[in-house]
Amino acid sequence: MNLSKNFTYREMIKSKTATKLGIKNAPNNSEIDNAKYLCEQTLQPLRNWYNVSVLLNSWFRCKKLNDAVGSTDRSLHRIAAAVDIDKVGNIPLIEVVEFIYNNLPFTELIAEYLPDGWIHVGTIEGRENERVLKIKDKKHKYKIVTLDELKEILNG
Repeated sequence: MNLSKNFTYREMIKSKTATKLGIKNAPNNSEIDNAKYLCEQTLQPLRNWYNVSVLLNSWFRCKKLNDAVGSTDRSLHRIAAAVDIDKVGNIPLIEVVEFIYNNLPFTELIAEYLPDGWIHVGTIEGRENERVLKIKDKKHKYKIVTLDELKEILNG
């Protein structure tokens, strides 16, 4: 099943940890709707803009999987409204963060361990204008930042 032109249900539920632990990572209809909305508002426009593949790492996590990876129940991954992006073609991830921040709706956008890490982006219908930008550092600490502060920290 396609969630959008370039993103699939299979990508949404894929998890090495779930496979390893034998966890059935199955979303309900509401969670599938959240994933479709994330695709419509954020992922597909990102893919269309750069016209390159977008490599995803972690998307939907059922309760058992989310617990297994040590995340909280507040994680937007739990409701399929967030995804971790490992790579967008050969575009530096900070440029992808800047593009999303300046051009697309999102609820939360997290630069995790950049420049070598990944981007977490979450988009919840009705909460797109929250637009919280955070950085997660090597000590696993989150900090809310402006785009200019993020770029300064990463170029620092």
